[in-house]
Amino acid sequence: VCSSDLLADALLRCKDLDIVGHVHDEAINELAAGATPQLAARMSKAPPWAQGLKLKAHGFESDRYRK
Repeated sequence: VCSSDLLADALLRCKDLDIVGHVHDEAINELAAGATPQLAARMSKAPPWAQGLKLKAHGFESDRYRK
């Protein structure tokens, strides 16, 4: 399993959450305040072809992009 495949799958599952970009292993979204846990929960689910793989996504809210 390649990490870029996991990110691509997660981006497709989160396409209704206003994704504006991605860098390496992170998605950049424009969300309402407090929506980060919903995004992290979706990104933490393994795709059907990688069942059993343990994933955990983290997020933060900011007024501008930061690393």
